[in-house]
Amino acid sequence: MKLLFQRSAQSGYGTYLTSMLIAGFLLGYGVDHLLSTTPIFSLAFTAIGLFGGLFRLSQMLGSESRQESRP
Repeated sequence: MKLLFQRSAQSGYGTYLTSMLIAGFLLGYGVDHLLSTTPIFSLAFTAIGLFGGLFRLSQMLGSESRQESRP
């Protein structure tokens, strides 16, 4: 049963990263639309979403590996 809960928690990692990318893109798209600019903000906020998602993903995986190493 413990393995089932562990795998269900791990399945959310990809969803978390994808949601950060989509949120960054949509926020940048909205700013581009409001300011009538080229897609510079869309690209910038997508990159910020990618780096933020990867950073948070590394934090989550690091805390999980520390928990598994405990006896």
